[in-house]
Amino acid sequence: MKTIAIIDDDIHIGDMLTEILTQEGYAILRAYSSMEALYLLTQKKPDLVLLTI
Repeated sequence: MKTIAIIDDDIHIGDMLTEILTQEGYAILRAYSSMEALYLLTQKKPDLVLLTI
């Protein structure tokens, strides 16, 4: 199973992406801030990172 990291401070957009991508069979990692994302990415290596600016 491929893993996608979603890094977004907008909870609603992140939730929508999580729901859709989970239904498509992807494992999801979530981070809500840059500091949280840095920690997450040192612990796990996703196949794709979706990042908002």
